[in-house]
Amino acid sequence: MSPQGDPNQMPTVHLADDQAAAAALDQAEQAAQARQAGGNFAQWLKIPGPQGQTKWDSSVPVGFEGYADVFICPPWDATARIPFVEKVTHWYMSSANPKGKMLGCTDDDNTCLFCQARKLALASLDPAIQKAAKDWGRKRRQHLYNVIDLTNPPSHYGQDGIMRSFLFGAGPNCQSSLKRMFDTRGGINNFCNPQNGRPVRITKKKTGPENINVEWGAIDLDPMAIDRYFWGALSNLWNLREQSTVASQSDCLDAIRELNWPVPGGQAPNSYNPDPAPPYGTPYGGQQGMPPAAPQGAVYTPPQGSLPPPPQGMMTQGQGVPPPPPAGVNQGTPPPMNPPPVSSAPPPPPGQYGGGAGDPPF
Repeated sequence: MSPQGDPNQMPTVHLADDQAAAAALDQAEQAAQARQAGGNFAQWLKIPGPQGQTKWDSSVPVGFEGYADVFICPPWDATARIPFVEKVTHWYMSSANPKGKMLGCTDDDNTCLFCQARKLALASLDPAIQKAAKDWGRKRRQHLYNVIDLTNPPSHYGQDGIMRSFLFGAGPNCQSSLKRMFDTRGGINNFCNPQNGRPVRITKKKTGPENINVEWGAIDLDPMAIDRYFWGALSNLWNLREQSTVASQSDCLDAIRELNWPVPGGQAPNSYNPDPAPPYGTPYGGQQGMPPAAPQGAVYTPPQGSLPPPPQGMMTQGQGVPPPPPAGVNQGTPPPMNPPPVSSAPPPPPGQYGGGAGDPPF
């Protein structure tokens, strides 16, 4: 019987488990509702613009400064010990992800596949690939905190009725400001102690017309006990380790292919030049100035005027330099000095990634 089975007989089939399918469908629907309501998915602290904008694009006038007074929450459990984690990410946009996508990075160029691919893309001879590598994929370093937004108390509730903390990502400059305050005020517990901690005013200032033209700062405020209104949020802190996971190899490969970058360890596009050409010309037309291989047993007689005599003291034939091809032997057309450029689709324009802390581009 063929692998297709008997065409005149109904093949054996396996019916679905109605109960298991119903449970899976309910779980998927609940997850979708939670995603829409912000229920079980971490929400980032937003500082609105003058008209309530959450994206600080050109609609926010240059010079405008907004702020949010926040309470830095203590560690989410006894094993955490410190109330923040460092998160390193890559951000890129492509035709498959026009709104952008974030990839968690290992912060080690030897283990992060995306870091390796970007390095190869920066060495590409294709200007479109090289531009995409310059526009996308830089490392972004943040320190994540659980915070409570004292300026907007109702915002902590989702449609599921559960109060949760917000995530805040402090970029390098903002993190430096926070560290100075922690050191000056006697330690971080003097900020995240709910009974007598110091709230922090997080500021965000528009410094230019682009999305990334924002400047973040932090100012400490007077000590206070957190209002019991927010006790529910203190009971529902996010596990920050789970918010700083590393992208899988599969996700990295998908991103590399979407950007048309060379795949590390795989076959690089024709436009990739792992060994850049020497800064001078070569009379042979071969790679790195090396002459093409000569037929076995051939004796070379240089044509008149083809090459200048070697300088005094330079090694000549018989001193370890391989003999050039004989005169009159057809070696074929030498390869061009530079391979022809490979056409690729232009990358989308850079988005707002690279902006200040606490304003991830999604």
